[in-house]
Amino acid sequence: MEQQEEELACMEQRQEELACMEQRQEELACMEQQEEELACMEQQEEELACMEQRQEELACMEQRQEELACMEQQVLACMEQQEVLACMEQQEALACMEQVEEPLQWEEPLQWEEPLQWDQ
Repeated sequence: MEQQEEELACMEQRQEELACMEQRQEELACMEQQEEELACMEQQEEELACMEQRQEELACMEQRQEELACMEQQVLACMEQQEVLACMEQQEALACMEQVEEPLQWEEPLQWEEPLQWDQ
């Protein structure tokens, strides 16, 4: 009987050990799941950092586009100013030509002092 009690106590101890091992396995599985979740979170943080960098690059590109648009406006304004200047120069040249086209007026008609003589 004493032997049966010892065996029973031994079996109970083994059951407790087995229950403890099962609990440890569950805890280990839980820890592995937490590690996977942590790795997933780290990957998401990396993706977020990448997205933030892309947003910064996009903002930089938008700023460059605005700068280019401003430069384009400046170039167009300069071209327009050059056209105005060319038109003004052309008008000045035309006005000058109109002054030249007026017939020259002599105060007195030209007179020869001696008539021309041809060689004979």
